[in-house]
Amino acid sequence: MLYLWSRCWLLCVGARLRVHGREHLGNGGACVVVSNHQSNLDPIVYLALSRGSLRIMTKRELFDVPILGAALIALGMVKVDRLTPDRATIQDESARTLAEGVPLLVFPEGTTSRRGELLPFRAGAFEVAVASQVPIVPACVLDTRDLWPAKRLLIRPGTVHVIISEPESTTGLAQGDVAALRARVVDRIRTTYCSYQGTNQPAPAGSADTRKVSGT
Repeated sequence: MLYLWSRCWLLCVGARLRVHGREHLGNGGACVVVSNHQSNLDPIVYLALSRGSLRIMTKRELFDVPILGAALIALGMVKVDRLTPDRATIQDESARTLAEGVPLLVFPEGTTSRRGELLPFRAGAFEVAVASQVPIVPACVLDTRDLWPAKRLLIRPGTVHVIISEPESTTGLAQGDVAALRARVVDRIRTTYCSYQGTNQPAPAGSADTRKVSGT
């Protein structure tokens, strides 16, 4: 259902996906996908490229929206209060999702970047991955800010690039290793992002899969 909804949504706004490194997501399975965050379009893009087999760490405010909030709960999205985060609850809900063998998408910046730069990454996603001993998949979404910037109602058609990198193992890591793990992953995402910004072409990260979101 999520896959069809996201595909139809992107089709309606004229978005075209170009995905590099899709194979690094494998056939699903438990992992924490860590991505930069440029636009409210980002979660829809990830649902489309993952064929809906993805749950997202979602800000609490969206759960307060009538109908949408009930849908998010029914779909198993993980609620996060950005002002007063309950780490224990977040850890428990994330662990349940990962124990079901479902990938969990996290935007560790906590908000969209208004000027396109990378914001500081919070530690929560890395703590969750280490606690559950699942890999982290670094991902970089590009160009969504141009299509749908903050505070603009209308979305313009265009191409969105997503670059997915090789997983970072957490096997054998403990919470004391989180800072170094976060630094490695952030560095990989920053390198991908800066490479793209400098050349306006995606850095190679595997095979490319280009599609208008109207068919497979």
